[in-house]
Amino acid sequence: MFVVCYSLLEFVTITYFNPMKSRTLLQTTGLLILSLIVASCIPVKNVEKAWENAKADDALVGTWTGDQDAMVSFAKTDRGFLVTAGTTGLEGGCKSFEASGHQYLIVASLKASLLGFDAVDEDSKSGTLLRYKVEGDTLKMYSFDGNQLKDAVKAEKVKGIIDDNDSTQLAELDEATIKWLGEAAEGSGWDEKVYQKAK
Repeated sequence: MFVVCYSLLEFVTITYFNPMKSRTLLQTTGLLILSLIVASCIPVKNVEKAWENAKADDALVGTWTGDQDAMVSFAKTDRGFLVTAGTTGLEGGCKSFEASGHQYLIVASLKASLLGFDAVDEDSKSGTLLRYKVEGDTLKMYSFDGNQLKDAVKAEKVKGIIDDNDSTQLAELDEATIKWLGEAAEGSGWDEKVYQKAK
């Protein structure tokens, strides 16, 4: 299952503030939430370094549709980055970079994208990372197994942070981390979601 980057906090908020919907939501999305804990987008505490050298990938521009009414759209800006929104839960500025022949998408906050990373606080410099591939009118996006990310951080293969809730994030997208991402792309732990370009 491809991660929708749907935060557990959002899920808890919905079920807490809408008790009438709690039971239905728990029944229909319980398996989804459990899946998202294991397979997820890769959170990064600070994407600033890679953002400076990354570029907008014009191949992503357009609207893409997938199974179960999934949709993601990318639009070009005149500021050197794309913007995205859709059912994936990813919204913000986007730039791409390559790691050993594999494409990665950085989704940063619109605040940092528009104002510049030097104009925002540290919390606004975080972002989300996805591996992807565009083949003609097909977009493949890959989420990574969160447990494998945690194991890599514990084994000191890559710099990251494991918080008190056992959630893992990369520390930053420096040269060593990008090298590791290229190596990780060749291994297991990736879950694929396929989208087709809307005509």
